[in-house]
Amino acid sequence: MKNTFIILCILFHLSVWVPIFFLLSGTQHSTTHKTIICTTTILADTVRAIAGTEWSVQYLMGPGVDPHTYHAKESDIHRLTRADIIFYHGLHLEGKIAHVFEHMNEYVPSIGVCNTLDRAQLYSCSINNIYDPHVWHDVHLWKQVVHFIAQKLSSYDTDNAKLYQERCILYIKQLDELDSYITKCIKQLNSSQRTLITAHDAFEYFGKRYGMKVIGIQGISTQTEPGTKDIQEVVTHIVKYKTKAIFVESSTSARNIQAVQEAAHAHGHTVNIGPELYTDSLGLPGSNADTYITMMKHNIDSIVHSLST
Repeated sequence: MKNTFIILCILFHLSVWVPIFFLLSGTQHSTTHKTIICTTTILADTVRAIAGTEWSVQYLMGPGVDPHTYHAKESDIHRLTRADIIFYHGLHLEGKIAHVFEHMNEYVPSIGVCNTLDRAQLYSCSINNIYDPHVWHDVHLWKQVVHFIAQKLSSYDTDNAKLYQERCILYIKQLDELDSYITKCIKQLNSSQRTLITAHDAFEYFGKRYGMKVIGIQGISTQTEPGTKDIQEVVTHIVKYKTKAIFVESSTSARNIQAVQEAAHAHGHTVNIGPELYTDSLGLPGSNADTYITMMKHNIDSIVHSLST
């Protein structure tokens, strides 16, 4: 009955109505296995690298889902109340459900893994002093998040703290190798080729870390639609600098990128649409982008190949 009370309280705060019989069914918390729920596939993969088999690590938003516009469903509330720990990104990435975690934290530890990062390291949007949440595109910054996750797991499960710290060390080593790989790949592009144009502004941290100019047709959130002026400015840049490729994203519509391509063609310049990049989500299981590391490698390989040939 404790979980039923929690659900009722949260749904009351969120003004969500659910039939009473649905609330009273299946709300007994499992005590046989510890559960972590993460918001995105990117965060779940990272947490899983540290948590191992000691925890059941799950995610709310599957491959290809846009976290900026995701709304919490009734079933999400039930899953969250059954979790032992909730990890979410923070920094307004999960803009439509951020209030859920604020209320949930009264009942289940709910941790915004990016909220603890030093603000001096973050890219600040000019609107309402909001920080860009896409920190995982800078591997060096994401390493700090990994350390934070390991510390949190160690504090919640002290019996396995040494194991979590050992996994953290091993994973950080893999991330160091990934960071070096991306840096090496970027060197294949000359300075005139180092402009990355995507559907929305998710690569600012990537650009700052690895030395690329980044242009997003939309802002840092996909909730805002670009105007005609925004698209025209991107087209002007493409035509002026003879950009070879622009990129769609797995979690956003290709509509704006296609509009830019058509407008550039009308101005006498042919620009290709490169392979789909993964920004806010991993690829499907079994794809070449179904882990954080393989996703980052897919992105850099696609960018370098498309802009250099």
